[in-house]
Amino acid sequence: MTPLEVVEGINTAWTAGRAGEIGQWFDPQAVIVGPHFERAASGREACVAGYVDFSAHAEIDSFEVLNKHVDVIGDTAIVSYGFRMVYRMRGAIREDRGTDIFVLRNSESGWRVVWRMLGADD
Repeated sequence: MTPLEVVEGINTAWTAGRAGEIGQWFDPQAVIVGPHFERAASGREACVAGYVDFSAHAEIDSFEVLNKHVDVIGDTAIVSYGFRMVYRMRGAIREDRGTDIFVLRNSESGWRVVWRMLGADD
């Protein structure tokens, strides 16, 4: 799989309610940070748990990826894109826009996410 295919696999799984399946694409030491670089999750299990928790509380109506960009330098790749998501949570319809940045490393087991930043538009 290419780095873009890995990220698309993650997004397809979690938006379809199958967030528990995404661990295969995360490095055991992966990190997720928020829009101000605050650490949100450390380690594969914690990263997956964040997706699982959100998916358990939200019903995704739409998830649109905008302006995908991929840079590959040796065994490192950066996948970035803007997104627009409409979902229902606690009886309310919500719309979020932002930017996702994934850093992936290629190893013997293929491309794996080692770092992700979720940047929400204010």
